[in-house]
Amino acid sequence: MNTTNVNQTTHAKGGWFNNQAIGFEKARFFWMVILILVQSCIGAAACMLILEDNAGDGMLIACAAVAMTCNAALIAQGPPKWCLLSFYASVAFSIATIIFYLAK
Repeated sequence: MNTTNVNQTTHAKGGWFNNQAIGFEKARFFWMVILILVQSCIGAAACMLILEDNAGDGMLIACAAVAMTCNAALIAQGPPKWCLLSFYASVAFSIATIIFYLAK
């Protein structure tokens, strides 16, 4: 059996998210820096748009809390799946907020 086929079947059995968690764990400190940088910048842009629109404290607190939760999970070196899920949630929430306030 060809080693390429073995690697492809092993890769396919793990699933997309599991493979990402394994890759994250292999280079945790590199990915922590990248994920914190990316989600903090996107979260800050979302918070800026909330403040510009005078949307109120509730939305600003929600946006900041989601971003800080992701930072806390990454800095505390939580399980890889928690770190990735919090990153995806933070980025999705921030991008949805940015789209909402830019569309107004």
